Amino acid sequence: MKKLTSLGGAIIAASLLVACSAGAADAVTPASESSDVALPPTSGVFDYQLGGSYDELDLGGGPTAIDVVVRDATSEPLDGAYSVCYVNGFQTQPDDAEFWLEREDLLLHDSNGELVIDPEWPDEYVLDPSTSAQRDGILEILGPVIDGCEDDGFDAVEIDNLDTWTRFDEIDESGAHALAEAYVTRTHDAGMAIAQKNSAEITQVAHDEIGFDFAVTEECGVWQ
Repeated sequence: MKKLTSLGGAIIAASLLVACSAGAADAVTPASESSDVALPPTSGVFDYQLGGSYDELDLGGGPTAIDVVVRDATSEPLDGAYSVCYVNGFQTQPDDAEFWLEREDLLLHDSNGELVIDPEWPDEYVLDPSTSAQRDGILEILGPVIDGCEDDGFDAVEIDNLDTWTRFDEIDESGAHALAEAYVTRTHDAGMAIAQKNSAEITQVAHDEIGFDFAVTEECGVWQ
């Protein structure tokens, strides 16, 4: 599910965030030697806060503490909660369009040479992870964003839009997976866990081979 930048407020969800088992996460670390990362709790209140941050929510019985929260990389982590930093790893953010257009070689083009825009999110261009040079160029830009999440005190990073290779024929699956593995390595090297977002059909591969530690699932678009 995509980031809901058009919402005036954040979507509230009270649910469980299910992590990969600690045993599996400790045993399988192909993308990085930095396996000593803290995983989120597997029970409690999970809140997905994109579009605005707040410290408590009301589930009908008054203010309720939040145990796990996802916030944008431009926000601060929530004190006392396991805080996940949102990074759009495979598409551009609306406010960054001009920046990326100056680096057009890193953006996906169709067979006519035109830039590809996500039809569901028409203010976002799609990144092109097809070649090693392009992946290096993308990581040169987004790697410092991941590092900034650690500097701010986040516990983990969520990389959005892993599934672009399933939605755009121009993207090679292996290139997308290689970029994902680069994000995993960068995040682990920064001492944080990393969450898979989208592509639930490859969850086993995403964990065992790419190196994701847990998964974030939400249905903000469904529930508006």
